Amino acid sequence: MLTLALIVGAYLTVRQARRTGLPPEISSRAIVHTVLLLFPLARLVYAIQYWSEFKTDPWSLLDLRDGGIALYGGMAAVVLGPWLSLRRHPRLLLRYLDALTPALCLGLFLGRIGCFMAGCNWGAVSSVPWAVRFPGPHDAYAQHLRAGLIQYGDPLSLPVHPTQLYESGFGLAMLVLTSWWISRRYNRRAPVQAGRVFLVSVNAYALFRFFSEFVRADAFGWRPGVISMAQLCSLTVLAVSGLFFLRKNGPEYWNCASQKLSEWIHVCKRRDQDA
Repeated sequence: MLTLALIVGAYLTVRQARRTGLPPEISSRAIVHTVLLLFPLARLVYAIQYWSEFKTDPWSLLDLRDGGIALYGGMAAVVLGPWLSLRRHPRLLLRYLDALTPALCLGLFLGRIGCFMAGCNWGAVSSVPWAVRFPGPHDAYAQHLRAGLIQYGDPLSLPVHPTQLYESGFGLAMLVLTSWWISRRYNRRAPVQAGRVFLVSVNAYALFRFFSEFVRADAFGWRPGVISMAQLCSLTVLAVSGLFFLRKNGPEYWNCASQKLSEWIHVCKRRDQDA
């Protein structure tokens, strides 16, 4: 699923990049930088969270046969890779990130389907009608067995939230929304505020991931306090995005708010005078 997501995502990014006015060679170069960083950063973030598994044998970090990558590490790569390629052209970088956004949503959609098929990233025990059960080889079954929730010989785990499908559905919805948004926004003659599609989408996922962590049961490893590693990453994304937004738009919104406040005060004074 991950390979399919990379291939289709690269094609979709080049296609959307043309729609935003970027030449194919620029988007292709940025894609190469992203792919080169994708697995190392995704593995690095995973290793930070589960360092106890690697500290006795650090070379096992190079063994990806059993999986072990973190989505937020991949998200760091899709920002850092294009930045290395387009850092001297900030506006082109923001346009490229907009063009990349539907591919990110596609990757989330396909990647979480792969997670569901593999049985990783499972949810907490639940009685909701759409809860799912996993058979013996999967981690959810092993977790329930260790906790004494099921017995040896039971064919399935207890019903759990299909958190993989929650994220997959979110990715599909965002894929449709961002594709429509780009086609509508970049086909206008009016000036485009490049980067907004990417910024809104990343923040939407950060919020979704923060709250979905409360119904996940696979968040082991290092926890920064009472929250999970993914929730810390979500809060970091929201904070960095907020700072970027204020840096780019703060004065404009502050002036607009000040003007509206002055108008409201003026109207109130006139009402008092008329009374």
